[in-house]
Amino acid sequence: MEAMRWAAGLPVSGVPDTPTPNHAQVLNLSLGVSSEPCTNFEQAVFAEILSAGTVKAIVTAAGNDGGAASQSSPGSCDGAVNVAGILISGAKASASNFGAGVTVAAPYGSSANDGVGSSGAILSLGNDGTTSFIASPGGDIVLEVGGTSFSAPLVSGVVSLMLSVNPNLS
Repeated sequence: MEAMRWAAGLPVSGVPDTPTPNHAQVLNLSLGVSSEPCTNFEQAVFAEILSAGTVKAIVTAAGNDGGAASQSSPGSCDGAVNVAGILISGAKASASNFGAGVTVAAPYGSSANDGVGSSGAILSLGNDGTTSFIASPGGDIVLEVGGTSFSAPLVSGVVSLMLSVNPNLS
C-alpha cells in the first residue's frame, strides 16, 4: 500500500518523494488474497490515491480460485479495475474468479484445468537461472504462463495507451 502511495506521488514516511512529474497514472496489482474482501485500510488507501487525481486507474487481478471476485482482495476495493481471465475461445478460465466484482476480462493464458495446454498460453520472457538468496543468472528463455496476474497487465497496458491518446480520460 505504501508503494502505491509513493507511485501516486503521495508522501511516504522515510522515503524521498516521487520526482515530479513522474507520478504513475496507472497502477497494476497482480496480487491478491483469496477469501478476504477489501479491508478498511486498503479501501482508505485506494480512496486517498484516486482522490489525489494523479492515478487514473488501479488495475487488479481478480484471482485464480474459481470463486467470487468480491471475496478477493485488493480487487474487491471500490475503484479497482478488477480483471478476470478468459481463454482463447472466449470462455471464462475455470480458475479465474468471477462475478459482480469483475470489471473486465482479458486473456488468461493456459490452464491445465481448462484443457487448453500451451496453445492458449501467454508468452513471457524469463531466465533459467536459480532463484535463491544468492541468485545465479542463467540464459534467457520464453515461458508459457497463465493466470489473472497476467491478465491484469494486459488491461493496464491498454489503459496506458488510451491515456497516451487522451490524457483527460477518467
